[in-house]
Amino acid sequence: MPPTLTDRLNKWRKEETEVLASTTNGEKFEGVIDWFDNYNISLETEDGEIVLFKGTMTYIKPVE
Repeated sequence: MPPTLTDRLNKWRKEETEVLASTTNGEKFEGVIDWFDNYNISLETEDGEIVLFKGTMTYIKPVE
């Protein structure tokens, strides 16, 4: 069975993987996942914490 979104977010959070998240209006945020729940993801960025609503995200992926 392939990993779920929750599995991947948990893995990236625990490993402190840098991720890139894009929103429906084209904004991009880069940071480390601090926490997440069913509706939100909190990223710790260079500019501080930002909480993104999952419903506004087009993708989230590890930074290459």
